[in-house]
Amino acid sequence: MQTSAKPNARRRAGTARLGAYILFVALVLGLCALALALSKPKKETGARPAPANTAHKAQNTPQSAPDAGPGLDQGTLILVNRDHCIDADGWELVTVYAEKSDDYLVKDTELAVRREVMPWLDRWLSDFAAATGVRDVNVVAGHRTAAYQQQLYQSALAREGQTYADTYLARPGHSEHHTGLAVDLDTYDVSSGASYGFDGNGDYAWLTENAWRYGFILRYPPEKADVTGIGYESWHFRYVGIPHAWYMQENDLCLEEYLDLLRAHGPEDPLLIDTPLGRWQVFFFPAETLTLPEGDYEISGDNDGGYVVTQAQ
Repeated sequence: MQTSAKPNARRRAGTARLGAYILFVALVLGLCALALALSKPKKETGARPAPANTAHKAQNTPQSAPDAGPGLDQGTLILVNRDHCIDADGWELVTVYAEKSDDYLVKDTELAVRREVMPWLDRWLSDFAAATGVRDVNVVAGHRTAAYQQQLYQSALAREGQTYADTYLARPGHSEHHTGLAVDLDTYDVSSGASYGFDGNGDYAWLTENAWRYGFILRYPPEKADVTGIGYESWHFRYVGIPHAWYMQENDLCLEEYLDLLRAHGPEDPLLIDTPLGRWQVFFFPAETLTLPEGDYEISGDNDGGYVVTQAQ
């Protein structure tokens, strides 16, 4: 009996030790789980992300920070001259040849202007042909790269000298042609292949007199050379938009003078422009105080620290 009782005792002792071990392991695991739970940070009720529409509403509440506008060098009223440079790249361009009517000519198939300018250019030159019967106007310059402007300047410098080059050609980075908003006109005899220049006289006076109706200005009038820094160019036209072109023509202002005038007209005292084609209000914001208005509007940087906002009335 004693021989058979010893194995049973050993088995009971082993079972007890196993139970104690399992209990010990369970206790250790329980303590670890408790410690891990206590180490986690508590969720704060105010930390939930706001719904998407709340963020949207916040954007519409008055803030001290200015609204976000386009780049100061973006838009149709940007100033480019000896004191204000511009990047020649980055514009959305179209070729005049691909978009034009048959009422005028273009120098080659690559000459390009800004997309927003092309419809107005086409209407302007087509209406001129309809009014006068003349169809020999040739668009000979549009957008230019800085490299091409450099070639033109160096060629004029070598051929005519420093005074001529600085009077009639802008240096690279300072040409309106970099913007894609400017065009040069010429006249061309298809039968002889001869170019005759563009002086704006005779039938061609219609183009200068009516340019504002299509948003264009004669950019370098003879009496404004001391302001623009460029001598008289009867062939160089710049797109700025209808109300601005009309106001400049009616008040004998060049672009530099017009932008200076606008600085005195903030949103509380807009410049009211009544034209035969409609009424607009125009006002200026320094970049650091830009506040976009409600409703439809157009906005342009001036390339000189501010924005011009235009609204049809």
